Amino acid sequence: MNIDDTMDVMRDETFGPVLPITRVHDDDEAIRLANDSRYGLSSSVWSADDQRAEQMAAAIEAGSICINDCLVSYAVGGLPFGGVKESGIGRVHGVEGLRAFATSSRCWRAGSSCGGSCSGSRCPAGPTLR
Repeated sequence: MNIDDTMDVMRDETFGPVLPITRVHDDDEAIRLANDSRYGLSSSVWSADDQRAEQMAAAIEAGSICINDCLVSYAVGGLPFGGVKESGIGRVHGVEGLRAFATSSRCWRAGSSCGGSCSGSRCPAGPTLR
């Protein structure tokens, strides 16, 4: 277990089953090392202290963050999944994922009482997704 933050396994985007573990002095160092990457697809925080884990998760730059689990968020279809920085090209799952595959259009009918401010189901012509 002689892993350090200069090794490829800690610097590159690896795809499992890989779980490199390194010791840190405190939460700040853990967050600094986690964010010191050009990637940010997924991460996990492990702690018996829920409040501490939530604070750390909020500071990590990643598309998905699990607390006391790993990758479970990908299996939950209602949650968006995708990375930040140089990880991924968008989102799948959730509302964000559905919107990535749709183009919305807005309709305004001359003489309508909405004055062009209607959208979605309130539009007399109805919403259009292509």
